[in-house]
Amino acid sequence: MKTYESLRTPQTSDEIEATRILGLQGISHVTQSGGASGLGDGTGLIALSGIPVLDASVVVKIAASGEPGDAVASYQLSTNGGVTYGSAIFIPATPSSLGATGLVVSFVPAPDGSSPSFFAGDLYSIALMIPVFDATAWQDKSVPRRLLGIECAAAADTSAKVAALASGAYLRDAAGGWVDLHARDVFAEARLDAVFAEGQIVLSDDAGVGPVTISAGSLWIGPSSGALRYSNLDGGTLPLNGELALTWRAESAGSAWNAPNGSLTQMLTPIAGVSCLNSSRVDAVVKSRLASPTITAALIGSLTGDYSVKIEIQTSGALGVGTFRYSLDAGLTWAASSVTLPALGLYTLGTTGPQLTFAAGSYLSGDSYTFDCSISWLSQAGVDRESDDRVKARCSSKWATLAVATPADAWTKWAEDASPEVLKVLPRASLIVAGQTEVWLAGAAGAVSAGVALIVDAALQPHAPLCTTLLTQSVTTLSIALVGTVYCRAGKIGAAQANAYTALAAYQLATPIGGNLVGGIGIVSFDVILGCLTGGANAALVEDVNLSAPAADVTVGATQAPIFDTSALVWTEV
Repeated sequence: MKTYESLRTPQTSDEIEATRILGLQGISHVTQSGGASGLGDGTGLIALSGIPVLDASVVVKIAASGEPGDAVASYQLSTNGGVTYGSAIFIPATPSSLGATGLVVSFVPAPDGSSPSFFAGDLYSIALMIPVFDATAWQDKSVPRRLLGIECAAAADTSAKVAALASGAYLRDAAGGWVDLHARDVFAEARLDAVFAEGQIVLSDDAGVGPVTISAGSLWIGPSSGALRYSNLDGGTLPLNGELALTWRAESAGSAWNAPNGSLTQMLTPIAGVSCLNSSRVDAVVKSRLASPTITAALIGSLTGDYSVKIEIQTSGALGVGTFRYSLDAGLTWAASSVTLPALGLYTLGTTGPQLTFAAGSYLSGDSYTFDCSISWLSQAGVDRESDDRVKARCSSKWATLAVATPADAWTKWAEDASPEVLKVLPRASLIVAGQTEVWLAGAAGAVSAGVALIVDAALQPHAPLCTTLLTQSVTTLSIALVGTVYCRAGKIGAAQANAYTALAAYQLATPIGGNLVGGIGIVSFDVILGCLTGGANAALVEDVNLSAPAADVTVGATQAPIFDTSALVWTEV
């Protein structure tokens, strides 16, 4: 019976060749008929082998429904096109002779598991002919067999096109270009292109060789394997015994370039005495008035969260005289009290991690300074070209935008449309404010920037239903440090690192906001982390792993997005 599913299943060259070999041996393909549709109701199959000993129009009629070997299902055989039939025979579970035809018949149960496989009244028709084609002509590697193989390869290509055409009838089954057609013509959507990973990597003068002038695009860095490469988008001067934070871009687009914190330590364009590291990111400080004194920010210790810092001068004056206040959420909330501009120019923002350096000069009331800092080194996470499944999900979720009550899929659709950096969305009812909807955002590298959150919020607010409020904000990044030793086979450290970093980036991207739920608790799986280090392509490269942290599954908060830090992993040969 020809079904939609059978049309969607292309025949391989070998399958077509096997059918045509049967034809050369005098056996036609099996044609099923019967039932209300005329195509037959059973999804079981009949397979034939052997060489016919007579010319005949054979019909196998199912006399009683059932399964092969159940002592219930039976069939009758006709060799005159269905004019007359023999007595009923139980359908066997194993191959058996098909009357006096010289053939062996196999009754194959329904491939989809449906029951019964064979329906009473269904007919399976086969034309037999004593072969006149020389038996040696269909032997493997003979010239006729090779010519047949060429023809069957072309037929298989046609079958694949038919299957693609059939699958293209519905969005859920479509693939490749058919998905693009559905997205464009039915949903007015387009597949999103890949995005390059960009982020901050710090150069350090470890040997006192500075000052060193760095030109934009002059350097390449990567992991010790060199499998991934990043080039600097900007330049500057590395001071004597100091550091220089530059913005770097991946050589190619995609999520595989979202390297874990601490993994990019190799100067692929060497500068003697200079090292590099991708750790937590502290962006350059932007001032509201060009003539204002400069404030710089640097990381002291570990960053404890993702912050959009805003400094606002409240009382005009020089260092030790003027006052300021600061916010860690782009000005939504402020620290409890004003702070006097430090006389020595240094001020640490509580326990958050960034330290400010105030340059000498006259600060004016109303001046503001802003910068972002993130646990992840990435300022723009790499994103793969949108997959078929993601395009389908985005198109399907568009139906939710038509609803009056604004279901979760609608918030997700609007948030993802607002910014390509938003890859994870968690809409939920507020646990604190009655009537408030919360939309939490995350990207491939954890939290999204305050700027992205503001863009998404502006896109979502017009959709907030009457008598409700909407809170749009980024999740908190949860940094999971991998501490321990990875034991690799000799000469395989570089390849093993590259495989592990790619697997960790993929797991990080696939983990939803709040982690994967196990028993109602969101986690990052310890076993999956081990699998990223030792499984897949690393199965033949890594001998053992000894992790002291994490030692078990990591619990993830409901509004947290996990990322991995591999700076404490030691790679060694055994």
